[in-house]
Amino acid sequence: MALVHCDFFSDVLGLSTSMTVILPQSTSGQIGMSGEVSTGEISEGTVCVAAEAGGKRLVYAPACAHVTEDLDTRIASADVVFFDGTLFADDEMIANGLGDKTGARMGHMPVSGPRGTLEALQRHAHVRRILIHINNSNPILIQGSPEEAKVKAAGFEIAFDGMEVVP
Repeated sequence: MALVHCDFFSDVLGLSTSMTVILPQSTSGQIGMSGEVSTGEISEGTVCVAAEAGGKRLVYAPACAHVTEDLDTRIASADVVFFDGTLFADDEMIANGLGDKTGARMGHMPVSGPRGTLEALQRHAHVRRILIHINNSNPILIQGSPEEAKVKAAGFEIAFDGMEVVP
């Protein structure tokens, strides 16, 4: 894993911010696919950006195979997290006839189930949790669905086109 930290300051605007980017270990294939390429096992890739400005902290994790200890620590100190909501169930693509790979094989932990996002981030109820990068097969996008209700009951928000997030 690589950790890159950048500090930015503008004299003109009188603003400063910092950003930390967490990158997975180098791979020979697509990010999130390194484990699948040669072995068919669950990928270890997690892509995350952590930023701070005006005393507010943001974590952006659009591709997450699992919540690492480092990512969990960053989420714990964040005000808001934008988190990988690609698939509700690990076998969603297969069950809907849309592909032959599980979410885990593609580097995305499922929203539901054991070791899913709802379980992994439940202890972070103090953080505004917004699911992003949602596949069109994910039933949380269907208003009134049991899956949408489960996500909202757990205290998560579901991102939508045009959504604005302000401190």
